[in-house]
Amino acid sequence: MNAKKAILTVGLFGALVVAALYLGLNPGNLAALAVGAVVSNWRNRKYKQRQSAFWSIVWQLRQASTADRQRMLAELEPALQARVTEILDRDGSNATQGDIEQFPFPRGLRRFATRVYWATWAVAVGMLLVAAFVPAPLWLRCVPVVVAAISAYAAWLAARRERSFESIIEVTPFRVSELFPDGRMRTVLFNQYLELHNEPALQRLRVTPHATDEGIPLDFRRMGFERMVELISLYGHFRANHSSAPAS
Repeated sequence: MNAKKAILTVGLFGALVVAALYLGLNPGNLAALAVGAVVSNWRNRKYKQRQSAFWSIVWQLRQASTADRQRMLAELEPALQARVTEILDRDGSNATQGDIEQFPFPRGLRRFATRVYWATWAVAVGMLLVAAFVPAPLWLRCVPVVVAAISAYAAWLAARRERSFESIIEVTPFRVSELFPDGRMRTVLFNQYLELHNEPALQRLRVTPHATDEGIPLDFRRMGFERMVELISLYGHFRANHSSAPAS
């Protein structure tokens, strides 16, 4: 992949040089522009690496049990600890009431889905307005209409994702249930044969009485994911494969 990027970069630079010579542009200005682009790309890559490392820590802490989360937070540098703590406080946490424990999605994930929903709808409406009021040939007006249709579909997907992020996994010694905001509930009882399937492509485990049964999805991104799997493994009398958790 790096070799391909290097080839593309060299090819693009060569094309710019040829274009500069053909159009009579100042090579010095072109060189300054190229150097600026390289420096900007390098800084952007470093920034993305730092952000990736930061959010990796956040996701580790989101998945950890409450006790492990506090221990891991205490090991962070004060400035980093304060920033991560602020995010986790906004995210909420897994809740315990007696022998019932609940595991929601982070609120930050839900807020992100909401922003995507409204952003895609805004793009859809904006493209329809462009198609309706900007003078252009009919064939050209079809372009924003197509973009609007794609954006509306993306908004529909974001709405579905937003609703799914409102669900809660509830674990007791007798059952594991997925609770939905509209009052629906899907339950798997522990007093039966159960299977725990690893589905990393979907970012989840799935506990089910049979491989063809929908069962209960255990999303890697839920708060307290490790604690949730620990409880289900204990009550369901099988050992979960923790290597199925997302890589940090």
